[in-house]
Amino acid sequence: MKAFIIDDETYAVKMLEKMLKSYKEIDSIGSFTDPAAAFSEMRKNPPDVIFLDMELGGEHGLQFAEKLLEKQLPIEIIFVSAHPQFALEAFEVNAADYLLKPVSKARLEKAISRVKEKIQIYKEFIKTKPQSQRMYISSFGSLRLVNNSGMEIKWRTKKVKELFAYLWSNSGNPVHKAKIIDQFWPDIHADKAMTLLHTTVYQLRKTLKEAGLETNPIILANDTYSLAADFQSDRQELQELLNDSEPAEKNMLKILDLYKSDYLEEEDYFWASQIRQNLKQTVQAILEKFVQMNWEHTLFADSVEKCLEKLQQLDLHCPPIVGHSNNRRRTHK
Repeated sequence: MKAFIIDDETYAVKMLEKMLKSYKEIDSIGSFTDPAAAFSEMRKNPPDVIFLDMELGGEHGLQFAEKLLEKQLPIEIIFVSAHPQFALEAFEVNAADYLLKPVSKARLEKAISRVKEKIQIYKEFIKTKPQSQRMYISSFGSLRLVNNSGMEIKWRTKKVKELFAYLWSNSGNPVHKAKIIDQFWPDIHADKAMTLLHTTVYQLRKTLKEAGLETNPIILANDTYSLAADFQSDRQELQELLNDSEPAEKNMLKILDLYKSDYLEEEDYFWASQIRQNLKQTVQAILEKFVQMNWEHTLFADSVEKCLEKLQQLDLHCPPIVGHSNNRRRTHK
């Protein structure tokens, strides 16, 4: 493994450098006391692992790690710090380990072994992964995430599942930490809520990686989170069909097949209610439009009736149509 050491204290760099040279797993070492120089070098020639201090002069170690996440650099991070209070935040930015100064040989050996194993697993994954790693999200009714093999992803907790749904519903746009906390833990003390958020993000990131997504599926930047991975979904398919101003019969049948229930209906997420209502009204409008346009076309009689049945199922208002009769003749011209 190629390793970088980033610490603004020269003697701390030299001490760790000397310790690392005794490990056969480490092939080469780059040492930096200037985080800007280190970041510039690792973008051109990325290491496998960095040993990162928390206090970097004008920049905090967590901010430095956030930049790595934002740039999607596949680098393992081992924090080396004299401050134990940052351990939880370290794992939020996907740290592989957190070592306290002064670093013991036994603890360092354990961290190196852990990183070596993670890198090996990742390399094997790269060799064997299929051409496309896009997963499929089913969102009408319950929320389900299915991988390329057809296996449904198991969520660690209900909050992990909801956070995934929330970030995905925002279409990749960054969401501020404060907004997430206000939605998820509005009645919990701020410090406790922040801890819950950090833990939930860490568990979600771990769940998505184990499911086979690329490194860093969740981007943390400027106190905001966004979902970086690309997903296929029934919602996306439906939206493309709904954008058709002159709905064709085959598209209407696809809409009926996709819209089995309301958006995230079984999850009952409060924040999803407006999206749910907007989709429902849009589906209603296009069903009614198709019925109005094709009421006199006997070739479309079956499709028209299916649309009417769906409107009744959803308990949506369907205006009376001139010439309506339940005993219409179905003669093909």
